Amino acid sequence: MVRMKQLLSLLLGLIGLTLSFNQCYDFSFYIDSGPATIADIYDYFSNKWLWSLNFFSSSSYWFYFLNFSQALASIFLILGKQRKISSIILWILVISFQNRNPFILYGGDAAFRLLLLSYIFILFDKKFGSFVFIFQLSMIYFFSALLKLTAPAWRNGVGFQNGLELTHLSTFLGELILSYPFLLKIGNYGTILLEISAPFILFYPLKYKKVRTIHCLVFISFHLMIFLFFKVGLFSLVMIFSWLGVLVQRNEIKNNSKSLAVYCLLILLINFQTILNTNFLKPINPIISVLRIDQHWGMFDNPIEEPDGVFLISLDNSELQSFELKNHRWTKLMMTIYKQFKSETMYEASIQRWLCQKYSNNFKLSSLRSLDLYFLNRKSMEKENVLSVYCP
Repeated sequence: MVRMKQLLSLLLGLIGLTLSFNQCYDFSFYIDSGPATIADIYDYFSNKWLWSLNFFSSSSYWFYFLNFSQALASIFLILGKQRKISSIILWILVISFQNRNPFILYGGDAAFRLLLLSYIFILFDKKFGSFVFIFQLSMIYFFSALLKLTAPAWRNGVGFQNGLELTHLSTFLGELILSYPFLLKIGNYGTILLEISAPFILFYPLKYKKVRTIHCLVFISFHLMIFLFFKVGLFSLVMIFSWLGVLVQRNEIKNNSKSLAVYCLLILLINFQTILNTNFLKPINPIISVLRIDQHWGMFDNPIEEPDGVFLISLDNSELQSFELKNHRWTKLMMTIYKQFKSETMYEASIQRWLCQKYSNNFKLSSLRSLDLYFLNRKSMEKENVLSVYCP
C-alpha cells in the first residue's frame, strides 16, 4: 500500500525535475547576461537576507552544475533513495534558484518551497511532520480566502470574473467562461467557501475515510479548474500532488513536539502579518528570510487593481511589434518591470543591456542603435513608454 511519505517523495521529486528542465529553457534568468545580474538582486533586495548558491558565480558552467544537482536530487527522491539527504539538497537548490531571480516567481514556487520543507519534517518524524505538512497546506487556503474577503470585488461576487479578465493570466477556456455570469458567481463564492473550509477538511478524522476521500477529490477538481482557466505555472500541479499525498494518509496526525509547535505558530503569525498589513515579526525577519518561510497567499485577492495589457517594442524607430512572452515566467518578469516602472524602482541598466542583446541576437541586427518598449493597457487602451534604450 502506498503511504504518504512514499507518494510525496515521488511527486515532489517530479516537480523538482520539471523545474530543472524549465530552468534550462529559461537559462537567461539565472545568469548575469540575462535581465537581472547578481549585483541587481543584492541591491534590490538588500534588506531581505537572500542567499543562493548561484551567487557564488555567474558562470554558465556553475548554473549547469547546480541545475544538474537539482535534477539528480529529484531523481533520487523519485526513486525513493536517500530521501532525507536528497530532499534537503533539493530544498537548498530550490531556494537558491528562487533567490537568484525573485522577479519571476509565482505562488506555486512559494508553495513548493514550503511544502518541500514540511515534507523534510515528515522524513524525520512521520506523525509530527505530517501535522506540519497539513498545517502549512491549510494555511495556504485559509489565508488566501481571508485576503480575498478583504477585497470588495470578491465580497460582491465579481472577484473571480475580474481574475479571468486579466488576459495575460487567463487561458482560452477562461475567456470562454466569461460569457456565463451564473458560473462566474459560483466560481467566486465557491472558491472562497472551499479555501476557508480547507483547515477543517484537512484535519478531519481519518476514520471517516469516504468523507475525506470526497473532500480530497473536490480540491483536486478545484485545482484542475484553475489549471484550465488560469496561467499560473506549476501552482495547480503542486497543490494537486499535495492533495494526493493527503489522500493516501494512513496515520492520525498529532503534534507533541514543542519545536514543531513553535514552527507552526511562526507560520501562523507570518500569515497574520499579511492580513494586518504589518510587520510585527521584524526582529526575526532574518531567520524567516534565510529559511524562506515567508509567504503571502494573495493570489487574485484584488485583480481589479492588477495591470493588464500587452508589451510592444520598436527597433530603431520602426513599426511597433509584439514583444514575445515565451511562458508564464516571461509574463511575470515583464509585468514586474512594468510595476517597477510605475513605482520608479526599476533597475534600468541591466534591463536595457539585456533588451539590446536579446534583439541584436534574435534579429541579427549588429547595428541596432535604439529600441523603445511600450505597454498597451487593455483597460484604458493607453500606450505607455516604459523604456527608451540606446544600444551601445
